[in-house]
Amino acid sequence: MDVWSAFINTVKETLPDAEVVFDKSHVRYNIGDAVNLVRCGEHEELIKTGDTRLLGSRFDWLRTEETIRPDKREDFDTLKASDLKTARA
Repeated sequence: MDVWSAFINTVKETLPDAEVVFDKSHVRYNIGDAVNLVRCGEHEELIKTGDTRLLGSRFDWLRTEETIRPDKREDFDTLKASDLKTARA
């Protein structure tokens, strides 16, 4: 099901006993948006101090473990293990 509140509310009103289940693609999309929002804000703060660790990492955060490019694996693993807000998101 779509995660749009209008859909959720309509289902709850018309089918009060129904269990609402969200499909993986919508959940993944929303999580990706949330992580990117955190990454953008943190990147902006870091750039002011000369820290470029997050530069060029946008799509890496959206990939699965299996699809990270081998040449980026080590750098991304270091980012994930860091104390960055993005890594916690």
